[in-house]
Amino acid sequence: MEISSSLAGAYYPSSTSQNARPAQNAASASSSGTASDTAEQKFLNYMKETPAQQLEDQWLAAHHLTSKDLEAMPPKQREAILKQMEAEIKQQLKQQTEAKTRARTDLLV
Repeated sequence: MEISSSLAGAYYPSSTSQNARPAQNAASASSSGTASDTAEQKFLNYMKETPAQQLEDQWLAAHHLTSKDLEAMPPKQREAILKQMEAEIKQQLKQQTEAKTRARTDLLV
């Protein structure tokens, strides 16, 4: 198996001086760029969340909402949204469980 020269530079930056330059540019861009910092921070924050929090965030994103939007809603509207979220997530989990059960029984048959 042969590694192309462009890939070799990414994994083995000392292999050629030409391939070392992009690695240096990437290092300087990441230290001065806030986009990668925020993406990294978002990922780290996501990984710290519990599975329930991740489900909630996914549901909110699917409905074009954020947790800040939810907090800013009047209490009655927020309660209605939370009930809808709970019902839809329960239904989703039930469907996933049924699908896994069907897949297991299909393997046994």
